[in-house]
Amino acid sequence: MWVAVYTEPGLNGLSGKPESHKSDHWRRHFEPRHGTLKPVLDESVEELNMELLPLAPGELVMFHDGLLHGGVVNRGATCRVSIELTVTHT
Repeated sequence: MWVAVYTEPGLNGLSGKPESHKSDHWRRHFEPRHGTLKPVLDESVEELNMELLPLAPGELVMFHDGLLHGGVVNRGATCRVSIELTVTHT
């Protein structure tokens, strides 16, 4: 889940690739970060046609962990602030 605390919709926030969670054929590798292995996409981000989610402060998006997603270059006047939450089961 990604929660917009302070964003400028259309200028900064989170991007995603619609329907990408339905495929497991994305080229990627894993790198250790902060004690856990994190996926790093080996695809050309420019060719993926990622969409900037127009989330205003207080709005959130809950998505499948397999959805291709990421931050975007900040084109706003201020910093983006967000909260991220991952729910897992064992």
